[in-house]
Amino acid sequence: MFSFDGKSVTDPEFGVVPGTVRTVFPLLPGVRDGLIEIPGMDGAYDMGADREPLRFTVYFLIRRDTPGEMLQSARSVAAWLNVREPRQFIRNQEPDKFYMARLQGTAGMDRILASGGYCSVPFIAPDPYAYAVTAKTVTFPLEPGVKAVNAGSTACPCTITCTLDDDVDFLKITIAETGEFIHLNRALSAGDEILIDTGQRFVSVNGADARADVTYISTYFSLPPGDFTLAALPDIPLTVTFRERWA
Repeated sequence: MFSFDGKSVTDPEFGVVPGTVRTVFPLLPGVRDGLIEIPGMDGAYDMGADREPLRFTVYFLIRRDTPGEMLQSARSVAAWLNVREPRQFIRNQEPDKFYMARLQGTAGMDRILASGGYCSVPFIAPDPYAYAVTAKTVTFPLEPGVKAVNAGSTACPCTITCTLDDDVDFLKITIAETGEFIHLNRALSAGDEILIDTGQRFVSVNGADARADVTYISTYFSLPPGDFTLAALPDIPLTVTFRERWA
């Protein structure tokens, strides 16, 4: 079973037989190999690999009492799937996770009965990761005995916000586990509100784009799986919001 764009496949208007719903996911998305081949050299230089979009297919049977009712339900299913931008796709077995997916290619329907059609619907998730339905928020420095934990299986981007109490010459935020940092090299004033979105690679000060003030050696880091710690220099409180994700 699954839901897409806020509706379940078992919604009565779709006429889908629940026991026929099947989702086929790969264990992992494919990879694009970053290989550089040079004439005269055996093998190739391995520059790593990038994940391809995730592709999967769902199957289900539409069954109604009459051919006309079946076609009416098929129209409802077509309208439901007819989106141009990715929407949330949630498998019932993992209701706490979602993919951002949309239809890819042709959604087929075979008339196996006068009043029944077997559908195969291919989806693509351009971002191949599953994300937590509920975002987490952590404030640094942490209270004694409290840990910041990314319970996902892979690193995830985050949003960092803070408000300055005093005038400062710069702001540098470091993730302890990797040593990566974001260095905002500009004078800042008391009351300035800073927003850093590592997923979108965006930084603003009081709502104005401040990416030009981020040093070139900075990294828009992701939070590693497990415990993590962020520290600011100068020392100010940081609010970190993130969605755990899974491969």
